[in-house]
Amino acid sequence: MEIAIYAFSVLYSPGPVNLLALKAGLHGPDWRVAEYCLGVGLAMFTGFALRRLAGSFFVHDRLMPWLAGVGAAYIAWRLFQADPRLETEAGGGRIFTWIAVICCSS
Repeated sequence: MEIAIYAFSVLYSPGPVNLLALKAGLHGPDWRVAEYCLGVGLAMFTGFALRRLAGSFFVHDRLMPWLAGVGAAYIAWRLFQADPRLETEAGGGRIFTWIAVICCSS
């Protein structure tokens, strides 16, 4: 159920794909827009289905809590290894925000 909610929110959130659909809807025939939107939906479905199959093939239910713990530990390690001091373009001062730390840690 969670993946369906995620897919729905990604499919209908603002982004380049939706802007292309809007442009096609404003300038082209309705059937071309319907084909485009169905293609995007089919591509998302195929991508999620393939990831689900690969995940169920390689990862068993007993491993999920361990993998989640390893992933959380890795993210925490990267967060605390990040240098929170960033140069600003304007005056060379220092800024510190968690968003900047998370984004610049990779």
